[in-house]
Amino acid sequence: RREQASKAVARWMIYRLTWDEIIEGRDPETSISSLMDDIFEALREIRLPSDLTLRAEREKRLRQQKFQKELVATIRPLVRDVIAKGALAPRMNAVRILHHIAKLGYPEVWEDLVKVVEDPTEHDAVRYWAIEGIGEVFAHHAQNGPPAEGEKPAHGVDVDRCARAVYRWLEQRTQYPAAAVELMTEEERHGVSFLRRSAIRALGHLRRPMIVDAKNGHDGPVAELLLKIMTNTPDSISPEPSWRERVDAARAICKLRRRFSPSYQPATMAYYLGRFIADLNAQANFDRSRTTERWKYFASVLERGTAELAEDLKGNPQALAYFQEMMQYVNPSLTNLFDADREPQAAQDLNRWLNDPQNRPKNPSVFAGAKADSSR
Repeated sequence: RREQASKAVARWMIYRLTWDEIIEGRDPETSISSLMDDIFEALREIRLPSDLTLRAEREKRLRQQKFQKELVATIRPLVRDVIAKGALAPRMNAVRILHHIAKLGYPEVWEDLVKVVEDPTEHDAVRYWAIEGIGEVFAHHAQNGPPAEGEKPAHGVDVDRCARAVYRWLEQRTQYPAAAVELMTEEERHGVSFLRRSAIRALGHLRRPMIVDAKNGHDGPVAELLLKIMTNTPDSISPEPSWRERVDAARAICKLRRRFSPSYQPATMAYYLGRFIADLNAQANFDRSRTTERWKYFASVLERGTAELAEDLKGNPQALAYFQEMMQYVNPSLTNLFDADREPQAAQDLNRWLNDPQNRPKNPSVFAGAKADSSR
């Protein structure tokens, strides 16, 4: 009986997303927003109490978690049905539900998400939520130690396939023909940037500089794509990335870990990160009021990113020493992003240090043995 009731409740919640009178706002008592709120409330986060003496409360929440797991299993085929047959709005909201399920810690929805990204006929508004969901799958595994290439952790997640889907989508969205970009409105360009940022964040959660970096093959140079976006490499990103998109790429770069890609050279990437921060600081100096962009927000994002990168480099003494020396010049630049009156010479000092021949990387490629991009 409980199973029958669960299925009935799930069908009621999910299939109402496809009712025209609700989608079109003709139902005076119900809206898509209220329906989504009801679904998210049913799929709310359930934490066990940290105090193990609260036995009754713990048992109650364990029962809730069990019910939620059953509800997720019941909802998934209904969501797939809406994605396969629904109009744009129902499809988008169905994938939002999958994203929410992944965020709750159910990475088994990965295959439903990756199919949306890989579908060449799907709308990017729907793909956005699928990519956000894949980012949650990556983040879930990062908490338990990110999987190595070719590894299929719990729930059979094919991380390689997920990563390739996001990487290829992002790569394609950085290569719009010039003629198409010319016809875009400013709002459309902002829309492209907004969508690309979701993929950038997801690839940061992946932690891999290259999707597959092994003796028998290499595929998906994530670090190089993020680097092109961060540095706005000429003729590489179309339409050009916004400053916020470039900061997101820098933050994702700080999350990459060499232990997942043996050929990755973090000291070389640190040099390009420093160069980007100098450029960002120089651009901010044209805005004494610090109001044309979210400079303070950018500084806080980069502070967190560089701190995380420094922590990871502790296992690489040579790269860490280089990075720590560079940070003596980076930190004043971040301070100046917060306050134009403090450290006004920071960008110049950082550039001077980076331009010193002894501080330039010996191999300018971020992957050992790869050919460097001469445009940077």
